[in-house]
Amino acid sequence: MYMFTYILLLIFTQVIAENCITPNNETAQCISLFQCPVILNAVQKQEPGASEFYGNSTCGGTVVNPMVCCGTSATFIKPKKIITTRKLARYDRMCGFQHSDEYHHTTNETVLTEFPWFAKIKLKLRNPKNTTEADDASSSFRCSGVLIALQYVVTSASCITDKKYEPELVRLGEYSLLNSTDCMEDSNIYECSSSVQDLGISAVVPHPLYKKTELLFTMNDIGLIRLNKAATVSDYVRPICLPTLNIPKLVADDTLVTIKLPDDDSNIKPKLFRKYVSEDKCRTFSQGISEEFVHDGHLCAAALDGTGSFCDGNNRGSPVMAARKSRGNLKWYVVGVVAGKYANCLLDEVNIYTKVAYYLEWIEDSLQL
Repeated sequence: MYMFTYILLLIFTQVIAENCITPNNETAQCISLFQCPVILNAVQKQEPGASEFYGNSTCGGTVVNPMVCCGTSATFIKPKKIITTRKLARYDRMCGFQHSDEYHHTTNETVLTEFPWFAKIKLKLRNPKNTTEADDASSSFRCSGVLIALQYVVTSASCITDKKYEPELVRLGEYSLLNSTDCMEDSNIYECSSSVQDLGISAVVPHPLYKKTELLFTMNDIGLIRLNKAATVSDYVRPICLPTLNIPKLVADDTLVTIKLPDDDSNIKPKLFRKYVSEDKCRTFSQGISEEFVHDGHLCAAALDGTGSFCDGNNRGSPVMAARKSRGNLKWYVVGVVAGKYANCLLDEVNIYTKVAYYLEWIEDSLQL
């Protein structure tokens, strides 16, 4: 009789299960404790804090069949700190502003003063012995990054941990690799850029938890490059702003911009427009690839303005950017980094990037300023 009643209770609770909020602020379902192994096992094993967590998770039921808000954890997760990049505070008034936002353009191309924080990373063979000319030719500016301080560039960990190639130098202020001096006409003004800045590398710092997963995807794919001397600020070279967890606050369909590396190197800064995909949809999309790939350090964006046919994957480390109004002008933030090698080329609808805001504490701790 008791077993029959218990089975009926389980069937009934499955039918009427309602959404609830766990003590860790997860959206979950209010179900029988006996259907929630994550909490049930923790209570039975008397894990530290499990009893208190269970008490805060109850959402109805009876003594015989208590109901709990069943999420992914049975222990309290400390809330993330709102990290501000204190070490970069000196750049707050200058970062993220670009001269190209101050006037109207008569060209649809990326102009000389646009994205002055964009960095090209030249690679060289780790072991140049017994290599072919083809190997040497492919060892060039095949990774990108973004200047966040006069001596630091953010890039992808996959760029700086490649088994065959290693970063040799960082170039700032470049527009076209085919020209020694870049010039263009825009708004009836003929302009030529100043000389590029080639800076050596004193240290590379990949994220300690960086790893590759199946299908060429990567996790925690972010890294830092410390330059051997400070860059010189100009209209063509200046740092971008890092985000905080709330600035800029991204909403669904927000416009993001990244930069595509063409195969012919004719223009190293052609823009790709993307629209932001919400965190919930991003999580669902990641789960569809692999359970292992679900991670809060991901940022998802979908194609916009017909640019979906382009593959971001050969431009590892390139910034994904968002702009907000500040002091009457646009202020740009690096919200993501192009991750992996060719993984995004396998995706038709949504591209997955590394979310910079998730790694702010690690970046802050890693900077030596």
